[in-house]
Amino acid sequence: MIRILPLKDETKKRERLASVPTLGGHGEILSMQDGREEIGWAAVNLQASVLRIYRMHLSGQTLSALDSEGKSNVDSLMRAAASYGANFGAYRIEIYEPELLDFFCAKGFTKQDGCAAAPMTLIIKVKKA
Repeated sequence: MIRILPLKDETKKRERLASVPTLGGHGEILSMQDGREEIGWAAVNLQASVLRIYRMHLSGQTLSALDSEGKSNVDSLMRAAASYGANFGAYRIEIYEPELLDFFCAKGFTKQDGCAAAPMTLIIKVKKA
């Protein structure tokens, strides 16, 4: 069973956040796992009601040449990140992974200022109170 949750291993989290200079060590790592095997991860940050995905990584895959399973996994990571952001009040999502901009634009995102951007309502249903 595949699960996507915030990474609990603080050492790995710090290392991965450090690998994304834009984050300055702040943010969250969402880890995609099948049992005990990590399939991939995403480095995200929430600022001013915008969830930003700065890095995505899939084990054994190159983002510029994803197979069908890789595309499904990237899409799942994005959707989990959107849900995570929505839980903290994000109304918009921006993806800054250059190799995935066209992939997400084909799904309805708009390319702008070096990212693929979309309102959260493109990805998840937001219930009104």
